Parts: sequence; C-alpha cells; structure tokens
Amino acid sequence: MNTPHPHTEQAMQALLITEDGTTTPVTLPAALPAGHAARLAIAQYLGGPARLGHCTAICSPDAHLATVGLLEDPPAGTPRNEYAEVVVEVLRHASPKQAIHGPVLIMGPAADGTPTSLDPGQQRAVEDFVATWRTLVS
Repeated sequence: MNTPHPHTEQAMQALLITEDGTTTPVTLPAALPAGHAARLAIAQYLGGPARLGHCTAICSPDAHLATVGLLEDPPAGTPRNEYAEVVVEVLRHASPKQAIHGPVLIMGPAADGTPTSLDPGQQRAVEDFVATWRTLVS
C-alpha cells in the first residue's frame, strides 16, 4: 500500500505530462495549500483554471495513489492527452472517468486533501512509462 509522504520544508516535486507525451519535472512550493489556493498554484503550469483528481485503485478506493492536476474546463480544440490517460488507467486499474484534455500535473497522493510530493522513484517510473508508451505509439 502506498502511504502518503509527510509534508516537509523541501520543495514538492511533480511531473507535467503534455499532450505530445513530453514529461517535465516541476517544483511546487513545499507548503502547497489545499483547495482553491492549491488549484491556483497548479493552474500556472496547466495554462488555465485547474481541478484536482485523486487516482485511487478501483479495487481499493480508500488508497490514494496519486493526485492529478487537470484543466478544469479545457477550451474547445484542446488536444486530448492520451499519455496522461494511460498513466491514470494504469494507476487506477480502470479507464479514467472522462477523457483528459490538455497538460496534466502528476503529484503524490493526497494527505488531508493536500497533494504531496512524488518521490524520485515515483517520478522516474512515470517518466519511463510515458517515454516507453510514446515510443510504442509513434
């Protein structure tokens, strides 16, 4: 079972996945607030208002595996992000509830509603997975 990381004064690590499968490490403030303030902090990386989703395993809905920052209302014509959809599908062992459009920010599991940092192994695993998937579909 994946236990959320406790908050520390270190910066929070996340991973941005764009629609073309490019992954970029992102450093967020260590004291990322919860709720609306967190969505505002994340929105700057997505290019518009953000919402947070929590990846939970379909077989264990109480176990949060990752927090996902998504565009709240993607503008018409925003490309679908099939790379992020596959990451969410693998984490949940089920398809996303809806198509994902635009860039996505992958963070660690939520602790009391607040996203946590990806540890280096988690970040590397997501980067490697997306790179492999991009190679397979190109």
